Amino acid sequence: MRVWPVDGSPEVGAKQIIGGADARHISSVLRLKPGDMVAVSDGTSKIFLAEIVGMGKNRVVVKIIRETPAFTLKKPLVYLAVGISKPQVMEICVQKAVELSCSGFFPLISQRSDVLSPSKMERLRKIAREAGKQCGRGDVMEVSDPVEAEGLPTDGFKIVLWEEEKGRTLKEVLNSVQTPEKIILAVGPAGGFSAEEMERLRGLGFPSAGLGRIVLRTETAAISLMAVINHHFDRM
Repeated sequence: MRVWPVDGSPEVGAKQIIGGADARHISSVLRLKPGDMVAVSDGTSKIFLAEIVGMGKNRVVVKIIRETPAFTLKKPLVYLAVGISKPQVMEICVQKAVELSCSGFFPLISQRSDVLSPSKMERLRKIAREAGKQCGRGDVMEVSDPVEAEGLPTDGFKIVLWEEEKGRTLKEVLNSVQTPEKIILAVGPAGGFSAEEMERLRGLGFPSAGLGRIVLRTETAAISLMAVINHHFDRM
């Protein structure tokens, strides 16, 4: 069930407001009406079942009925760093990172990366919020400001995909470790990481892994990597 954001902390029996574009979507697109049930959240892992009790042009009033089982991400927690690419590529990566249960997303500055303006960063965060609502997550995946490799989390198990890696497959890297608490994944921009950047990443504890014989687009590599991680560690 899609999860709609509300302000404040929902309490059973209390009323909450769903406003703005979300309210218009509920009334005009989904054509819900008083008496219908929806799921709401305050942006934490808590999700509540609520009944629509009133509707206006730009607001939907709901009454909180009960709290549902909390949404929690399965271990290991996954953080995805993607070399900054064209806006549409980054948007796809953020959207799919939310749907594939990532905890955080890092736009990664590299030699071949594009530039992310403040307006583009805000759009990425909006996409993360919308994707969370669409797929039923009660939380909001954090989208970091652009970072250099040294700005990535220092703890956790790390993997960087590199199309030039021929000696070690992703499967081999994953089979070498027990289920960690956290994984940080790195994927390069269009054109990939340079040899110099790979040395930097290895120095930061990122073993390189290959994903196959075919060179993948950035967004395809990121989605494939997350899907493999989810399957290997049974995260979905």
